[in-house]
Amino acid sequence: MYGEISGLAHELNQPLGALSSFATGLLNRLRQQRITLAEVEPVVERMERMADKAGRVIQRVNAFARRQEMLRQPLALAPFVARVAAAVPLPDGVVLDAAELEHGPTPTVPADALLLEHALHNVVRNAAEWAAQANHTLAQVRVGLVCESERVGILVEDTGPGIPDDLIPTLFEAFATRKPGGMGMGLSIARSMVEAHHGRIEVGRSAALGGAQFTLWLPLESA
Repeated sequence: MYGEISGLAHELNQPLGALSSFATGLLNRLRQQRITLAEVEPVVERMERMADKAGRVIQRVNAFARRQEMLRQPLALAPFVARVAAAVPLPDGVVLDAAELEHGPTPTVPADALLLEHALHNVVRNAAEWAAQANHTLAQVRVGLVCESERVGILVEDTGPGIPDDLIPTLFEAFATRKPGGMGMGLSIARSMVEAHHGRIEVGRSAALGGAQFTLWLPLESA
């Protein structure tokens, strides 16, 4: 299963790398005024084909995540979340706060650990990259758990600039990104993985840290 995810991710590298190269080359030539309108059209057409190819791979990732043959086993969330968050590479100056996981509740959910790890890794990495752009003395990402009667939420907060309300509806669309050099795939794939567990991701503003707040809600019992 994990090998298939890795293979799909690897398959994305070719069209996305080509898109980046075409866009960079086109932008440079436009800035230098060394390209005519007639020369622009075939470049944009090739970029369109590469985007379509990448989009098809994203659709395959989404379909894969929704398959019913996931290996769901009881998973203790607190140590799992702590381990995954600690493994995410952080930009210089960004601090991870996972202290709440050591003293808080330890709920167990039925989950495919590999798929859920992939989703959580993407969300924490996204938070860390935005936290690095904060104008705070301490750039921080905080992870914790929120327990309710029938579900539990994995909470990921940051000290970044937050997400404007008008961007939230398109936040999880493939290729929708506000990060320089970002491909806009991580959150789209994360949502698919969480929905495959009959859960959902909520987005808002962190009251504690001031930046974005992502909550990955998971049911405590199998659907």
